[in-house]
Amino acid sequence: MTAGYAEILIDLVSDAVDRPFHYRIPPDLQGAIQPGMAVQVPLGSRACTGYVLRLLPESGVEVEQERLRDILGPASPEPLLQKEQLALIPWLAHRCFCRRIEALHAMLPLA
Repeated sequence: MTAGYAEILIDLVSDAVDRPFHYRIPPDLQGAIQPGMAVQVPLGSRACTGYVLRLLPESGVEVEQERLRDILGPASPEPLLQKEQLALIPWLAHRCFCRRIEALHAMLPLA
């Protein structure tokens, strides 16, 4: 399975972006983007950091292809979160009544 797209959680504490967004993985980043990595992505007119929740095959994205934007590049050289931690985010957000990004922040390693 070739992952052409990524589901990304934007690193902004805001109810407006408290959901995963889909971005296209450009050809030069194929194979380099992995779940748990921090990446730079466009959001509106600015670039933001986001975290890759999962990779999707081209047929797995249900939005209009021309509306998708490309990932700009990795913000971390390797994944910061394990797949088990990524799976825990929705549960932790629901259980603790917080946003998904706040749940993700609680699991990030200290810099």
